[in-house]
Amino acid sequence: MESPIDIVTADMKVDITSPALTFAYHAGDYELENNGHTIEAVPDEDDNNIVTFGGTEYVLQQFHFHAHSEHLIDGAAADAELHLVHKSAAGDVLVLGVLLEEGAANSSLDDLFAQIPEENGKEVELETPIDASDLVPADSASARYEGSLTTPPCTQGVQWNVFLEPQSISPAQLSTFTKVYPDNHRPVQPLHHREVTEIPAD
Repeated sequence: MESPIDIVTADMKVDITSPALTFAYHAGDYELENNGHTIEAVPDEDDNNIVTFGGTEYVLQQFHFHAHSEHLIDGAAADAELHLVHKSAAGDVLVLGVLLEEGAANSSLDDLFAQIPEENGKEVELETPIDASDLVPADSASARYEGSLTTPPCTQGVQWNVFLEPQSISPAQLSTFTKVYPDNHRPVQPLHHREVTEIPAD
């Protein structure tokens, strides 16, 4: 029951009755940290960004990056992957996975990539607010499954939604990250008969 996985689109079950994700994201200030595993952005206001799923609210705790992507789509990796990690009041974890491909620059992340701290443990207060809704692809179906965190201790029981349509970042933005973390992805894990459900875009 671990993550990441190879998402085989032909094997996904389409579920039009599954509850949709609803977003209440807002622009806010973030602190950027090199935590020794990745570059992580933590919102200054800990209750300002909420995803609701199945009647439960999950609050954004942080988002971070992996290169190349951790999840595969039909065996293919994206250039990078963004994880938005949320937690409910009961402590349940929901993670949104956003694949990142080289292309146009992501203007929402200009300040972040410009200030990536190269030193482990260093923190930087970003000057430009980030609206997390700009990080999630609009009108994209997603793959939902139960998995785990992808960094130690790889805790299981995590609800994943991986968007099937990628967002773009520029080659320069990707290079800024990979100069610090050129290869910080976890290999895909066996599916072990878990069901992967395709959630259509709203």
